Amino acid sequence: GYDIDNLSAPQVSHWDEIGEGAERVIKIHFRGKLLGQSTLKIALSRPVAELPQVVDVPHVTAVGALKHSGRVMISSARGVRLSVAARDRRGVSELDPADVGVRDDNVLVYKLLKPDWGLKLQTEVVEPRINVDFLHVARVSEGLVRHEHTLRYHLFNAGTKVFELTVPREALGLQITGPNIARLEEIGEGQGRWRIELNAKWFDQPYQLNVRYETQYDRTAGEVTLPAVMAENVDLQRGHVV
Repeated sequence: GYDIDNLSAPQVSHWDEIGEGAERVIKIHFRGKLLGQSTLKIALSRPVAELPQVVDVPHVTAVGALKHSGRVMISSARGVRLSVAARDRRGVSELDPADVGVRDDNVLVYKLLKPDWGLKLQTEVVEPRINVDFLHVARVSEGLVRHEHTLRYHLFNAGTKVFELTVPREALGLQITGPNIARLEEIGEGQGRWRIELNAKWFDQPYQLNVRYETQYDRTAGEVTLPAVMAENVDLQRGHVV
């Protein structure tokens, strides 16, 4: 069940919780005899190891009320899509969020039609679509090439917290930099594949990674090969080499 994190109102003195499990009763003590209206704010939470596929919306009812009406407004974290099948709702009718002043496509709004209402949410993690624009600047000197790669990740539909890329195995003095990097690790020693983890999901704005390294070449061969840096798990990578 859900934990009661907070219950408050200006007229409330304290409250007691009675019972355990799915159904519990909260006895609210007011500072004095209550006349008129009182707005109670109740915060509930439930810890989960991972996002459940189905979420039961917690049901709060005023015991002994002569009339029960209201609205339920549901929103999700960015990157999570919510839906409600017709079989998973009872005693409610769906409203257009714009009709209640909400300008957000990720919000669901329902009107309560009877006290014994119920809602089950279906959850879906939205995978981001990622396009990468890059600029590879190579400076060639005798026997050595200095490489500077600028990769701009454009994120659509959702955010991401992890980027992966592959650099040439022969890269020397590798440096990978970018904003909010929490952890940088090589996947498989000597394979040239790197995992970049941010301290939080990145949304909306393009994310820029900078990669610098050096490679050697045989001056007697008469040619220089410019190895690429590959952005992994992306939908499109395009750019220029100068």
